[in-house]
Amino acid sequence: NKAVCLETVREFEDAYKEYKAAAGFGEQQPFFRAAEQKVRQYETDNDGDGFKFYEEQQAGTSDQDAADNPDATKAAQAAGS
Repeated sequence: NKAVCLETVREFEDAYKEYKAAAGFGEQQPFFRAAEQKVRQYETDNDGDGFKFYEEQQAGTSDQDAADNPDATKAAQAAGS
């Protein structure tokens, strides 16, 4: 499906949206359980920094280290410019 393709090319935010849409089609659909599991995975915030897993993946940061987050990466890049 489209979500898997988007994940493959590292477009995690768009993949998250596609999985969320697929999960919304209802339990009677054969892909519901897999889509629902992906949505739960993408919505986790293991390090408690306020960024969901898919946001961390999209930015190339770690969801295991609160100091390594999309905002910190942007700030570091701006300081280095």
